[in-house]
Amino acid sequence: MPASLSQTPDSHLLFWRMASALDIPLDETIQKSELTPDRLSRMLVKCAHCPEPQYCALFLAARASHSDTPPSFCPNRSVIARLHALHPAQTQSGHPAD
Repeated sequence: MPASLSQTPDSHLLFWRMASALDIPLDETIQKSELTPDRLSRMLVKCAHCPEPQYCALFLAARASHSDTPPSFCPNRSVIARLHALHPAQTQSGHPAD
């Protein structure tokens, strides 16, 4: 049975943690029209109703540093991977990491 928002009240927070783990600047992606507000809303709904939030939390916890790709079970994997490819990881100096 898929998890509902009431069963996993913090599951929507996993979306923001995943974006952060992949160094995806969501505000910038919207400003550049790489992600529409409507698409972001649909992604949040998919994440909130994901049947695997506990595995997502474990995936994120196991990666203290940043990750390169979302887990294979992520319902937003293809969009997140595309956004990640558009925004290579930045170093603290603001230049792409080697």
